[in-house]
Amino acid sequence: MTLAILAANLAGCEGCQREDKPYTPFGVASVAPAGSAQEPLPVGSGHQTDGAAPGTLTRKLALVARPPAARWRLEGRNLTAPKGRLIERGLLHDFDGNGESEALVWTLPATAGAAPGELYRIDASGQTVRLFTLPGYVPSGPGCALQPELAVTGKTTATLDVRAKCSVPLLARAPTRSLTVLAPTRAAPVVASLRIVDPGANAPLSVQVDSADRDADGRDDLALQLSVQFATRTQRAQFVWLDRASGAARDVTQPLASFTAAAGRARYAARRAKTAASAAQDIAALRLLIVTACAEGGVARLLSEEGTELSCGKLQPLLDDIATTEVTAALTAKDTLEAFAASDRSYWYVAAPSAKAASAIEKKLLAAVSVVQPKIQTAKIQVPSSATPGLLAVNFDSDGKLWVLSTEGQRQLGADGVPVALEADAAPSAGWSRDIARSDGAVLSNVAYSCDQPSVSLHFAKKGGGMETIATPLLAPRPGSCRPNASFVPPAAVALGLKADAPLLLLGATWVGPEQSFAEASLRPQPPGTPRSPNGKYLAATTHLGILVHSLTGTELWQADELGQHSGVGCTVNDSASQVACTTAAGRVLLLSK
Repeated sequence: MTLAILAANLAGCEGCQREDKPYTPFGVASVAPAGSAQEPLPVGSGHQTDGAAPGTLTRKLALVARPPAARWRLEGRNLTAPKGRLIERGLLHDFDGNGESEALVWTLPATAGAAPGELYRIDASGQTVRLFTLPGYVPSGPGCALQPELAVTGKTTATLDVRAKCSVPLLARAPTRSLTVLAPTRAAPVVASLRIVDPGANAPLSVQVDSADRDADGRDDLALQLSVQFATRTQRAQFVWLDRASGAARDVTQPLASFTAAAGRARYAARRAKTAASAAQDIAALRLLIVTACAEGGVARLLSEEGTELSCGKLQPLLDDIATTEVTAALTAKDTLEAFAASDRSYWYVAAPSAKAASAIEKKLLAAVSVVQPKIQTAKIQVPSSATPGLLAVNFDSDGKLWVLSTEGQRQLGADGVPVALEADAAPSAGWSRDIARSDGAVLSNVAYSCDQPSVSLHFAKKGGGMETIATPLLAPRPGSCRPNASFVPPAAVALGLKADAPLLLLGATWVGPEQSFAEASLRPQPPGTPRSPNGKYLAATTHLGILVHSLTGTELWQADELGQHSGVGCTVNDSASQVACTTAAGRVLLLSK
């Protein structure tokens, strides 16, 4: 049915019913029940008057016209839509305090080609004033449905929140939502307007608006509370704009003050064994909130009216604090491997730790390990380079022999790094497969550090074609590779095998996949090319400080200056933890020994 026909059929309708599924960005239920054709039924809780104290919402949600109508009766008042428009929802409120309520109505086009959404004020005398037209950046064409919310959020202000829900592909990180605070009776009604980029189903962003007068100057202000959830933890922060005669002025102390308070709570929890695990989870959620809200993260979802990202100020002290807290939480939990991994990941988010913080973190880490200065040599053999995550091209057997999948096939390396000579009529064997294949035939093909999803994800190439994506609990780097000329280099992705058909991986020193204890590993044979020793008692992991040789009885940090000259390093260790063998992204083989 065209819009023109719809207008003709509905011109005299006052409260006919239609299916409607409005969404609720204000955190209040908004499913309108069926009811009288003469009086529209309230959406959600209707009228709440909580006062105008800072941080307290004064909210009255708009009522929905079912269906949109050219003429509509709202709370006893007859309203007529502007020519060519249909009223979709509206509310009554005395915005100027003169004792008479003004009507705010959100309207849809009655004819094709008109603006997809407009907000009007209808005075008690019937005078109609257009206050706002939906910006062009909100998609409204075929395949996209507009989901509006209109509410009184302050004594003299209302908030219009319109989101497009689209079934067609859109440009990555393009804004799909307009959020505007208006003072309807002013000559210039828009107090503040923001664009919001939908973060997707895997990282829901909740936005709550409070436009009460925060500084008691008689003008409503704007407090925007953002919250995100990562895994099971939720973090919140505020942006605040104070309305002045010259326009809205942003409170530069926010959201940094909100972030700092959350970091302080995590710091306290990180020092206690019972709460250390939750502190690490809170840090991950806080990082997600920072990169969601702040320009500094490279993928901010909150933009100004002009489309620019919002800076959150001097974040370095905060970043240092949360980096130190995450390492402290792991050490409190007596998880040395995770402590080193957390230190490595602190370089993934927004900015690296300052020199002072990095030094303090390193001191904490070194106190938890024994430092080894190994002998190191480069073997006279080359292995094929591979961008696919999987098992290593080096392997110690239970007899202590070192085998290499060279470019010419499987060869044994001597202690001097030279391949052991083959018999005259012998040829190198094919060796082991480096692929990680599930029982259904799907093969692990890539570790993705997405800019559009919050988590690092694993890609599996399915047997017969197609790709399967599995999200991990690991927050993706930000800005990572999301900005032009980004310098983020992902760590080597080294497989330890499968457990219940789920891959076990080390991304540098970060464990990804189901837990597998040393006791469990020692009870079963290790696949060739795993970072574990053949007896399962030792594990080799690469960090920016060196190679960890980790076990139940303690952890050693093997440090050699030459290691810093190589990228994509993945290592394994022998049964006595006396030798380590590594491969690099360039296909070199490094031999380290005590």
